[in-house]
Amino acid sequence: MPVKLIQGDKLLGVTLKLADGGDLVIPDQMSGRYVALLFYRGNWCPYCVRHLLSYQAKLTELEQIGAQVIAATADTPESSRVLAAERGITFPLLGGVTEETVAGLGALWTDDNHGHYMQPLELLVLRGGTIFGSMYASGPVGRMDVDEVINAIRSRERRRLEQAGRTAEPA
Repeated sequence: MPVKLIQGDKLLGVTLKLADGGDLVIPDQMSGRYVALLFYRGNWCPYCVRHLLSYQAKLTELEQIGAQVIAATADTPESSRVLAAERGITFPLLGGVTEETVAGLGALWTDDNHGHYMQPLELLVLRGGTIFGSMYASGPVGRMDVDEVINAIRSRERRRLEQAGRTAEPA
């Protein structure tokens, strides 16, 4: 099994397939200062859906602090499009992830009645590809809580601004 990524490691490009057939390469095509890259078990997983909805509920706040959210699963792209439409998820929700796609991330894959899928793997990535945080799970529980992600980003931004000699905006 590949080594798991930890804070300070560099994320080498991960190419994800967009619903329109194009590619999204992380970290090269990050639109924010941060990206919460959420690989989840599947659209069938109630824990995963609940977790995705928690990020959707805080999406405006995440965007205001410079964070982009991208989620991906081994389920089909069509299944992801349906989930996004049914649940009102507006951040990129991608399907069709394969072991080859995420080779080198240290992901755990499972085979059962839901098929061949990836256990939760979540990365908080800085622009440029440095890992700011990572969470690996071996089952449905064990995720990066959206409020903790927001707190971590705010804290880092406060330190960054202080080092630059500016005053941070109130959190």
